[in-house]
Amino acid sequence: MIKWGIMGSGNIANSFVKGLQVIEEADLYAVASKSKGKGEAFAEKYQIKKVYNSYEELAKDPEVDVIYISTINSLHEACIDLAIDNHKSVLCEKPLSLDADTCKRLCKKAENNGSITKVVCF
Repeated sequence: MIKWGIMGSGNIANSFVKGLQVIEEADLYAVASKSKGKGEAFAEKYQIKKVYNSYEELAKDPEVDVIYISTINSLHEACIDLAIDNHKSVLCEKPLSLDADTCKRLCKKAENNGSITKVVCF
């Protein structure tokens, strides 16, 4: 079973989680939201076990295997950094970053940290 953590609880996260629910090997384990009430409502809606009030807490949870990042675009870089620093696999909604240099830095960091074996962009 793969334990998923969700960073952000907006519209895109709702769409992603609905798709993830049909995958037998996926465990919707944790969510982190800037708003405590929004995170709790999201967790209740999808029967998610853990709710965090910070993205850092989610990234540090040793039970989380992979993090889906669904925050506002300007937070993608910081959230990816948190995930990589905590040795999590990452799936980030588009855009991965706001510029090519940041994208290259994040990919290199993930490769050096053993977090990825390849990057797929489409």
